[in-house]
Amino acid sequence: MKPSISLFTPIFLIVVVTAVMGLFFVACGPEHGDHSSDSAQYETVFWSQDIVSSDYYLTTAKLMGSSRHARFYLETDAKPSVQITSNLIGEIGRKFDAIYERATSVFGSEPKPGVDGDYKIIILLLDIRDGFNPDTSKSYVAGFFASRDLFTREQLDEMNDDSKTNEHEMIYLDINPGKPGTDTFLRTLAHEFTHMISFNQKTMASGLRVYEQTWLDESMAMLAEEITGLPPYYPRVLYYLNEPDFGFYQWKMDIRSYAVAYMWAKYLFDRFYEPTGGKILSDIVRTPADGHVRAGIGAVEYGLQQNGIDMTFDDLFRDWNLAVLLGSLGESIDPYTYSDLDLLGTYDKYQFSGVTMTDNPDATGALNPWCHRFAKFDSIRKIAFDAVGSAKAVLYDGAQVVSDVESGKFYDIDSTAYFCIRNSSAESLEEAGIFETQSSKENESNEISTPPTEHFDDLMDRLIELSGGPVSIDVGPMMRKIPGPASFSRLEN
Repeated sequence: MKPSISLFTPIFLIVVVTAVMGLFFVACGPEHGDHSSDSAQYETVFWSQDIVSSDYYLTTAKLMGSSRHARFYLETDAKPSVQITSNLIGEIGRKFDAIYERATSVFGSEPKPGVDGDYKIIILLLDIRDGFNPDTSKSYVAGFFASRDLFTREQLDEMNDDSKTNEHEMIYLDINPGKPGTDTFLRTLAHEFTHMISFNQKTMASGLRVYEQTWLDESMAMLAEEITGLPPYYPRVLYYLNEPDFGFYQWKMDIRSYAVAYMWAKYLFDRFYEPTGGKILSDIVRTPADGHVRAGIGAVEYGLQQNGIDMTFDDLFRDWNLAVLLGSLGESIDPYTYSDLDLLGTYDKYQFSGVTMTDNPDATGALNPWCHRFAKFDSIRKIAFDAVGSAKAVLYDGAQVVSDVESGKFYDIDSTAYFCIRNSSAESLEEAGIFETQSSKENESNEISTPPTEHFDDLMDRLIELSGGPVSIDVGPMMRKIPGPASFSRLEN
């Protein structure tokens, strides 16, 4: 007997705080009628899902227009936050076609013609049922992709999956409080479309044998936002700099997981995208010709190797640590640098002041898998780091970069030393290591001071005030189970 599987589970979700965009797939499969490319109906019925209760429901939508690569449907009972006219749909369609061309040139194609035999995907604009209350809610679901829609009813039945499918390549975008046509809306569209591509290129191409790990799937989707021409989402940088040790490997439905993953992916992109002509990202996402599919760290290392880059994932992780450390000190030492992101710079209304560091700690404390933490030591002559288990460190003292700190070895320091300690494994560390110092001042003790970490809610409120409106925050996939992820985009207010 086959196990019961939920197709909707791997959902990629983006949450916003004041504007959520949702599109629902048109249900034109065996349960709802013909879905050939020549029978796109003016009005049709789609299955969608209540994000709060998980219940499925039917909603009616009318065809608002088409572009080269998509058909746009609008939920008939929705009350959009902005008037949705044929001109607006035309503008969104033109922008999506540009997003489509750029995303597919890098990551590959979505299922085409796919389950419905149609070369166009469906974009459903609706009021996603996510429990949003304008008076009390800080977040809403901006959109999602549900991989269940890529399968027929019969295929789901064979997998003992009772999910509802629209049998279309489809993306759902919110229109209340989401605002169609805005950068947030288009960013969500590019993000969710890339999840569809990735699911096709890795999971469907492997015969449903391999599913991408969430942290890497989300990393590629965030890169796609900028690759397709949309402006960077700078609040992610602020969230990361404020709490860099939140981690991304053990994924949590939290903007902070997205923030850390973005900063890692941004370094990968800045260093290797142009030298490889974008091929490194293609190699990470796509199923190789030999059929040996890799996910997570294995996929990243395969992408590096295929492009002649002699590095392990840990090497890349280490170099990223140095890029953040040096960038936070105003230093730019190749290859430990971002090409167009100043960690002490100001972008629009967002001002960066470098990564949070702990002052003069005696020990590092616990570190989650593939997680890092920064420390600063003042007025010292010598320092040693005694690593525990899989912990490793990098060091900078204003004169020398030590990319591989030798455990237990004392290093001569002029006055100030900066460390980044990382856990280079998939297992948590209760303690990553201890520091030994020799002070340059007599009887000076190394007391632990509280790092200048801003409370998460306070930072969110500050960003809302800075932006003068909703702050877009990705809270991530709610679930990831076979056969396909449903990806949600949540934005927070």
